[in-house]
Amino acid sequence: MYDNKKSFSNNKNNNYQNKSFDNRPKFTAEFIEKGFRNDKGKLRPDLFSDEAKNIALQLARETTSSQLRSFYGEVKALQNRMEDEEESFEDILPFILMLKSKADYKYRNGKNQKIPQVFRDFIFAGVDEIKKINTKQGFDDFCYMFEAVVGFIYGINGGK
Repeated sequence: MYDNKKSFSNNKNNNYQNKSFDNRPKFTAEFIEKGFRNDKGKLRPDLFSDEAKNIALQLARETTSSQLRSFYGEVKALQNRMEDEEESFEDILPFILMLKSKADYKYRNGKNQKIPQVFRDFIFAGVDEIKKINTKQGFDDFCYMFEAVVGFIYGINGGK
């Protein structure tokens, strides 16, 4: 699981840890600590290069293209609703937050899982960062980073 300052990974009473998966690599990403933007409010260039590639390498080992397309498609649909239908960020925020529920459902605590834990943790970390920023810009930044991750994964897995 990812390690965030408000992480659930240290909480012994949570339902997110599954002892049989504790030996798997934990999801890590610089955006968890650094955010999507630098201290001048500009997007961090490494977010779309080195960091996106690092995330892609973590996800590519266990994530299929259909799993990736499912979530990426949903994230892009939410982004399009804000642009095309002129819904506000506040209107879409509950659906962004619901991505965590959908990731948890598809992960199913490792039992009959439809997505791997590392991909679930990526979605959780991204949604947590969006919620922390709490702006359309924060959501758009996540969308652009996710797009870069998708590109790198297809490059790594050859489209599989």
